[in-house]
Amino acid sequence: MDFSSFEENIRKTGFPLEFRIAEILRKAGWSVINNRYYADDLTGTVREVDLIAYKVRKVRDFQLFTSIVISCKKSEDCLWALLSKDININDVNTDWKPIHAWTNLKALEFVMSQEGWKDEYYSYVAEKGVTQSIRIPEVDIFAFQTMLKIDKDKNNEKGKAKNDTPIYDSIVGLMKAQAYEMSSLPKNDRPNRIYQFNLVSIIDSDLIRLHFEEDEIKGSAVEQDHHVGRYILNGEATFAHVHFIKADAFEGILNDYDSLHEANASFFQNAYDDFYKNVLDDYKRRKIFHKEFSEAIKPIINYRVKVEDGEELFIYLNKPDESGCLKIELDLNETQVQELNEFPFLISTTEELLKSLYHYEGKFKFVTLSF
Repeated sequence: MDFSSFEENIRKTGFPLEFRIAEILRKAGWSVINNRYYADDLTGTVREVDLIAYKVRKVRDFQLFTSIVISCKKSEDCLWALLSKDININDVNTDWKPIHAWTNLKALEFVMSQEGWKDEYYSYVAEKGVTQSIRIPEVDIFAFQTMLKIDKDKNNEKGKAKNDTPIYDSIVGLMKAQAYEMSSLPKNDRPNRIYQFNLVSIIDSDLIRLHFEEDEIKGSAVEQDHHVGRYILNGEATFAHVHFIKADAFEGILNDYDSLHEANASFFQNAYDDFYKNVLDDYKRRKIFHKEFSEAIKPIINYRVKVEDGEELFIYLNKPDESGCLKIELDLNETQVQELNEFPFLISTTEELLKSLYHYEGKFKFVTLSF
């Protein structure tokens, strides 16, 4: 059998592009998952994302994953046009610095809940030399079009606008794949992890920017561009950051994602260390682990001092005093408290809890509640 026609026609599909991009990633040290399938939350139909690539780094006592969710598209007849306007960086209705991240570390959850942390993150990665993979867009891309770049029939149709379907499908597919990945993470029961996701749309064709300014529209060829847009996902409005890249430019730009991975590791390590620095001096940070701490030592205390059934033992973790001794306040009398301070099993258990939850290895003692 002559296979030449099959070989030639498969080249017209997107599969060679997927293969080529996956090989570039693997050679650069990224782990790659091909053709990930998931159920669309809205339609129930099965969707597919072309590639998911990731790198892992052990940081302190947790693992950091930098992930790239990739859509690969090929077009022989059409190029992709990104329609842009001047960006209003002060637009309060737009989040120009969206960060797609998930963690099951309470310390980093706290960090990512603080106002201004996104500004710190964007500034930090830029200082580390990350200039292409994640950045504030130069322009506001407000629409897309596929446009004919080849006039096969000589009908004067070069440049004719077709539609935005392939580009829109690429964006939505990336967002839904990311949402699926993030929603599945809490179910895998793997502790001490943080994931930072990036959405990349690769086009094996020309990529141009058509910039609108007053009565003028200026076209320019680009190798990459950044789009931040508001979309409805799972019934909620969300901002997405999508990095458009020409296929033949991807290998060079991938170096910047390596730099992003390094920057992620140092940023979240610093954030983690800062959280635990003098953690017990700050009520907001102390209370994050208070329930877990209290529930672990309460049965031991109840057993030792025979707290009456139905009575609720109150435990308050105070900050260290001037001598550096941590006070654990209990609504018990002084005799009971003294007995607890002389109970080796409770003392050793408390030491382990303070070390694991608060990274604290200093002095402590149980005292009678002061208020």
